[in-house]
Amino acid sequence: DGQENEMLSVKETAKEMNLSIPRVHQLIADGRLKAQKVGAYYIVQSEDIAKAKEAIKDSGRPNKEKGN
Repeated sequence: DGQENEMLSVKETAKEMNLSIPRVHQLIADGRLKAQKVGAYYIVQSEDIAKAKEAIKDSGRPNKEKGN
């Protein structure tokens, strides 16, 4: 397909996803972001970042309904 699948550090992943580094580690620990452990560090593939962005886009606390 000609598209290279980049390998990113947790710091780069956090920047790409607009999240904190601890949040990225939490997503990895929860299995919501696929990563490979290389020594003491995690490496994340760019395609897995895209998948995780889609998966967490609608997650989180629901909006409060007005009038309750």
